[in-house]
Order: sequence, then structure tokens, then C-alpha cells
Amino acid sequence: MQALCNTVRDDHQTIRIYLDKINGLRRERPMLRCAALRELLAFVAARDAALAEVLPLAGAPEHAALALQARRRACRHALFQGLRMEPDSAAWWSFFADGRRRLLAGMRWEEMLLRRMPPPRDPEALLDAYVDRRERLLPHARAQLQRLQARPQDELPLAA
Repeated sequence: MQALCNTVRDDHQTIRIYLDKINGLRRERPMLRCAALRELLAFVAARDAALAEVLPLAGAPEHAALALQARRRACRHALFQGLRMEPDSAAWWSFFADGRRRLLAGMRWEEMLLRRMPPPRDPEALLDAYVDRRERLLPHARAQLQRLQARPQDELPLAA
């Protein structure tokens, strides 16, 4: 279980770096900030799905995986709403702050859950399953985010 815990902590560090960099960009380069937020959301979605799949294999109670999914869905929703807004608006920063707070709380909860779980029978297989699933889901998460963010033709502004 220690190998999975270490990998999850590494993922959390990656998420924290993205959050800090996005926050650090403030008013400069709003398009880069939005691109970084899109990549962060794709990474979080892929790793969340992978972790939810391996938690039952690791012996976590079913309610733990369900709680993880609900918690992550809420924070991703808050972050995603910011992508639909003007990047320099107060609302963008409000949604970002809310999503960040929820994401950090979810990561603390996740680490606590992993520390309390008994060691799995095959820790290396569990780690391999998590990393493999996360990496295979990442391109799908990026594509799904792209589709969700695409504006339908009827929403395009009218030409003058």
C-alpha cells in the first residue's frame, strides 16, 4: 500500500503545483492560465477515475469510492465553471478558489483513507493497475473536456 500512497502523494504534489502556477499567473496570460486549468482538470479526472477503480481492489469499503467520486465531482464542477467565464472576471477567481479549496480538502481525505487501509495482497499489481489506468484515461479526459467546452454553433455570436 505504501507504493500506491507514495504515487498518490506524487499526484497530489503535481496538482498543488498546477494550482499554485494557475494562481500565480493572476492577470497575466489568461489563455495560458485557462490552458493550465484544462490540463489540471483532465489530469484530476483521469486519476480520480483510476483511483476509484483500484480502491475496491485494495480493500476499501464501497462507500469510500463513492464518497471520493462525489467529492471530486463537486470540485471539478467548480473549476470547470471557471472555464466558461471571462478569465479575468471576479467570478472566474471565485470558482477557482472554491474548486481549489474543495480539491485540497479531497486530497487530505484521500491520504487519510489510504493510510487507514490494510496492506493489499499484491501491492505492485495494484500500483501498476492505478498508473496504467490513469495514463490510459488521460487522453479520454482531455477529449471529453474539449467536447464539454466546445460551443455549439447556435451559441456563436452573430456577425455584425
